[in-house]
Amino acid sequence: MMPVLAIVLGVGVGLALGALGGGGSTLAVPILVFVAGLTAQQATTASLFVVGVAAAVGAASHVRRGNVRLGIGLVFGISGIVGSRIGTTINQGIDGDLLLAGFAVLIVFVAVRMYRSAPAPAPAPAVDPAGAASGHPDVPAQLEEAGDGGGHGASPLPHDQPVSGTGTGAMHPASAGTAGRVAVTSVPRETPRHPIRLSDRRTLVRLLIAATGVGFLTGLFGVGGGFAIVPALVLVLGFGTKEAIGTSLVVIAVNATVALGMRAGELDIDWAIVGPFLATVTVGVLVGTWVASRVEASRLTRSFAVMLAIVGAYTLLGALL
Repeated sequence: MMPVLAIVLGVGVGLALGALGGGGSTLAVPILVFVAGLTAQQATTASLFVVGVAAAVGAASHVRRGNVRLGIGLVFGISGIVGSRIGTTINQGIDGDLLLAGFAVLIVFVAVRMYRSAPAPAPAPAVDPAGAASGHPDVPAQLEEAGDGGGHGASPLPHDQPVSGTGTGAMHPASAGTAGRVAVTSVPRETPRHPIRLSDRRTLVRLLIAATGVGFLTGLFGVGGGFAIVPALVLVLGFGTKEAIGTSLVVIAVNATVALGMRAGELDIDWAIVGPFLATVTVGVLVGTWVASRVEASRLTRSFAVMLAIVGAYTLLGALL
């Protein structure tokens, strides 16, 4: 029953990868060790394979949504080869319990960072207190106009009523027979695309340092490093959140492939567990990609961070005992 449970939990790993662009692989290793019964080295190797394939599937899904900058993703991934080589070498010679203890510390660090860096919840739309909701099922109350006479006679706008406005505010024009009161709602927008200039020395150096660090973690712990890739793409290269998530999956796929290739001569994968686990993770990635466009990022990130903290504490306890 335990391997079956591990396979089922793979959906959660995939959900995190698809929805957040990273973090799922930090769940994969503890699941494969404590639930499926693999050794630490077996779990990190299996995690590389599963996360690499699942990330590639998720990246393809994000490409269709226009959320991936493939060139930057490939450069970031390839730049981490040196770090991946160092991490892989250490992984093959380190004690399993020590590896798990270090991994647990990493999980807790990731959880705290994810929770603290989660974007603030979007402010509630501004609603004209004088406006009155008509109860129309397809028009939100905050977008409806208030009628004369204290809200009497209010009517919803038609479905094809044009919307105009500037900045992030959108405003419906007041219709005849009203006092001109309207409701304005703020719609958060994605950071616009802009060319990335890797010719800028400072940007390039920061990118190489981030890529090397992520590659090291990938080789050492069998993680994709999305928890570090997404912030790096946003802060260093000015990506929007959705672009960072989609491009992160490209980097994860490259990193996992490189690190797995370095272990090619010593692969020890239990396909009876890893095969079905990969299938459920892949399903989770596809669902997570869909969720990413519909669930507020701050709530999703913080909920996942709390779950990671619990898993990290359990992993550390298991390693120490």
